[in-house]
Amino acid sequence: MRIPTETLTAEQALTVEHALWSALRALEEQAAVRRRMAERADRMEKRITAERHAARACELDAQAQQVRNLVLAGLGSVEEEATAEEPASEEPAPKKH
Repeated sequence: MRIPTETLTAEQALTVEHALWSALRALEEQAAVRRRMAERADRMEKRITAERHAARACELDAQAQQVRNLVLAGLGSVEEEATAEEPASEEPAPKKH
């Protein structure tokens, strides 16, 4: 899936990109916490709990990968759009007499 930057202003596209990077970091952090919880539960011999946490960590990793792919697919187009939308210097129109 690609962010349709043609319909967004460059500023909006960058805002969306920043939000996606934040979402990616949050998903990665949640996955890491779940892995630690799974390890702790495993050490306490709570196998079912450990399996649940490990499974959720895998789900979060998959979601993070989807967001990562989305962000990376849209990076070039966001930068190109930002450059393309820079205002050109406008010369005043000649006065009619």
